[in-house]
Amino acid sequence: IPVYVGGAFNIQPKGSVRVRGRRMHIAVGEPIVTAGLTMDDRDALVERARNAMLALKARVDPILSSS
Repeated sequence: IPVYVGGAFNIQPKGSVRVRGRRMHIAVGEPIVTAGLTMDDRDALVERARNAMLALKARVDPILSSS
């Protein structure tokens, strides 16, 4: 199941020990069916998962930009 968490990077910037309160959005995608896949299918599966994540990101990031 692809999951995208938008806005988490701003909660604790790299190198900082301080955690800040920030708005985050979590998007959960549809399950990616893997039944019947073999090791030969792994590159295609990775590509499907990546595309699903990018679609979730495209849906969430505009919400974060407008808030």
